[in-house]
Amino acid sequence: MKIITRLFIIFLLIQTGFMLPAQEEQTVYFHNHLTLNTTRLIFREIRLGYERNITAHHVAKIAFGMQWPTSSNSFRSTAVGIVYLPVYYPIVSGFYTSVGYNYLINTKKHFYVSAELYFDHKYYNNKYYRYCVGTDMDSYVSRESMQMNKYGLKFLAGKKVTLFGIGKVGLQLDFYGGIGFQYHQKEITEYGRQHGGCTLGYYDPDHEYPSPKTINSNYITPTFHLGMLISVPFI
Repeated sequence: MKIITRLFIIFLLIQTGFMLPAQEEQTVYFHNHLTLNTTRLIFREIRLGYERNITAHHVAKIAFGMQWPTSSNSFRSTAVGIVYLPVYYPIVSGFYTSVGYNYLINTKKHFYVSAELYFDHKYYNNKYYRYCVGTDMDSYVSRESMQMNKYGLKFLAGKKVTLFGIGKVGLQLDFYGGIGFQYHQKEITEYGRQHGGCTLGYYDPDHEYPSPKTINSNYITPTFHLGMLISVPFI
């Protein structure tokens, strides 16, 4: 959250005039944009994109991302209100792909609205999930694997700020926010679970299940999006 807050402080400074001269000097019309989603780096994901101006107001775009895990063999839960959710992004691998469309509301000030369809696949194998709650009796450690597909649609609004344009190339910051929804298909294979604590010392591999248990779940959730892209426009 601190990084996102800083991004929007930069955005406000830009809007109040710290970098407006560079924007006013920009007269070149760029047809192509290569992008890097800086917000996704927080979640250990490199997400690159390409945008193509079809006309002055209509833009087609695609994106592709890869997530790389840490070397940790465990992850734990965190409290969100009255529920405890797994924080698995440090240990998952996966890939992301999307296609979308931007409509430029104001071509001079670079305001746009956007719709995007995406597919996001995440997985991990043989990791220890530490479910840590208020009491040891309710806490547990499990060894499990996961496969998850997410199909989503998001609607965004954003603004691009031009830092500079030199010849046939430039540099922009693209601030965006919006909402959407995801359809999840998740399969967890659990090899064993021991209650009584949430440290790895509580897990005894000699007391695993005779055969793994498979837990399937399908559900829809709302999504909220906020972040910044670094964009390199070129002719």
